[in-house]
Amino acid sequence: MNPYGRGVSGDGWLTVGEVASLVGLESSALRFYEAQGVVPVAERSAAGYRVYGEADVERFRFVKAARGLGLGLAEIAEVVSARESGSPACVEVQALLGRQIRDTERRIGELRSLLVELRRLAALSVMLPDAPGPDEDCICGAIAASSVGAGVASGT
Repeated sequence: MNPYGRGVSGDGWLTVGEVASLVGLESSALRFYEAQGVVPVAERSAAGYRVYGEADVERFRFVKAARGLGLGLAEIAEVVSARESGSPACVEVQALLGRQIRDTERRIGELRSLLVELRRLAALSVMLPDAPGPDEDCICGAIAASSVGAGVASGT
């Protein structure tokens, strides 16, 4: 029996909207995770609608939590698949968390460097003219000369 109630279908199955509401995701996110192979394909009602049970709700809760920790869809799909096959996924999850910690530490370092450069440019901007003459520097020139973002593809 479905512990979340009988659902609108009356037979214990939940609709995509009901699961989305329980989990705190949009219905489109549930369909996206299914289409990307992160979760198994949903059961279908006689009318062809997706229907879900308790295990599906817990699976989507796991996916949401893992995404919140910054894990990628492919990584999450591997863990979900391992769990579905009855294999303990603890070793894989520990490795994923270790990589995520290292990546987060690297990003924090990059953000700290960015913050230092932004503060430097903001301090410089108050010393430069708002409307420079033809022979005067302005903050735009200082930004263009900044080393932050060097080597980053345009548009990113």
